[in-house]
Order: sequence, then C-alpha cells, then structure tokens
Amino acid sequence: MKEFVSSIIVAFSLTTHLAMAMPQLWIWRFSVATHLVGRDGFCLEMSSWFYKGNYIPTRLSPCDKHKKQTQFRTVLQDGTIRPMNDRYCLVLYVLVNKFITNVVVSECAKEPNSNKKWTHKEDGTIVHIGSEMVITGNLDYVTLQRNKNAPSQSWKATESLTPMVVNIKWLENLCLQSTEDSNYVGLDGCNSENKSQRWALYSDGTIRKHVNRNYCLTSEKYSGRFVIVSKCEDKPQQRWDLGAKDMS
Repeated sequence: MKEFVSSIIVAFSLTTHLAMAMPQLWIWRFSVATHLVGRDGFCLEMSSWFYKGNYIPTRLSPCDKHKKQTQFRTVLQDGTIRPMNDRYCLVLYVLVNKFITNVVVSECAKEPNSNKKWTHKEDGTIVHIGSEMVITGNLDYVTLQRNKNAPSQSWKATESLTPMVVNIKWLENLCLQSTEDSNYVGLDGCNSENKSQRWALYSDGTIRKHVNRNYCLTSEKYSGRFVIVSKCEDKPQQRWDLGAKDMS
C-alpha cells in the first residue's frame, strides 16, 4: 500500500464531493422510456393499492425489467414524469395535518402544471419546480423534502439496472484500494483482478466495496479529514460524482 488517501482536499480527481458541489440544472430534452433508479439500487415503482381520489402511491422496489407497467417512467420534454400509460404522471399529494408531501401518480389532465413539473440536476436530484423540494426515496414511500444532498435524493434515469463495477484511478494512475486491517483506503498499482480495488457505482451516488456492498466510500471530516470506508447510511458524506476519466 503506497499511501493513505487524505481528505477532500487531496482525495480524488472524482469530479467533486457532492456536498460541496454546485451543479447546474438541466431539463429532460428527449422522450425516452427508462427506469428511475435511486436509493440502494432500487427502482421507483407504483404501489398496488390506491389512495382516495385514485392517487397511486409510489415506493422503492427491487428493479425488475419484467415489471414494465409499474417500474417504467417515461421522461418527457414537457417536464412530466410518466409511467408507460402516459395518461398518468408523477404529482404531489399532501397528507393533511401530517406535514408530509408524498410523490404519487395521478391523471395528468386533472393536475395543474404547478403540481406535475420537474427538473433533473446533474447531481441526480429531481426537483419539483413549484416547491423547489426534491424527490426522496424510502422503501415504503417516496416523498418531497428539502435538498440535503443525501443518497436517498439521487436518481438516475437508465435501463442499466445493476451498478457498474470499476477500478477508480487517482494520482499517478494509481487506483483506490480498501485496506484489510482498517477502514481507510489507500493507493496502489491498478489491477482489475484485485477485489480490494473493485468498487460498485450506485445510482444514488454512493461508491461501495464490490465484495461487501453494505460499506460505502465516506468523507470523514471528523477523523483528520480522511476518506474512509464505513457502513452505508443516508448521509451527504457518502454521495459522490465520478467522472468517466476516473474509471477503468
């Protein structure tokens, strides 16, 4: 092991740690059929039960290419997000007296534009234009919350339903490598056969050990500003933006 990787100042030519980044907004320009993949690699899905008024709840569920009717979302140029039946789209549903705003599916024609328009940031957050809050995914329900740069607020529109596994290059073409005797990461010569150098890139912005995907690359500013590996949690210190030039 050649050296420990220290702090956000030194760590990564990874584009930037998202908790410190200020990416520009972009709006979907093309009509394409995709899955929206979010927290822990789960897909945004319509639930099988209904609210009063025929609002269909949404949740996170294991991605399944055969569940096209419930997991597909068609991202349109008009800023709406729709399932395969484009009569419906994602909208807000406020639970009265509970101060919770759920993301649900409703008939588009019945909803005002202010309730059904979205933009997608380069960092993966999906922003509701009217409220400026972002879609936040949990296994049992999907809500709108203020942006905390958490992994649960990062989404990728893709047909690739499994995380990419790569080596991550850094200084002098050395690769990030997890250590056997500590939670710190180091640098060593790149080797695609070395399991300690293989990292899984999740749509929620987390970078995880390939051999144990419960552990995420973490910016640990309270321990001498090191980049470490720790148990995956829904916190900004575990959300990253990795450029293609950093992978092999």
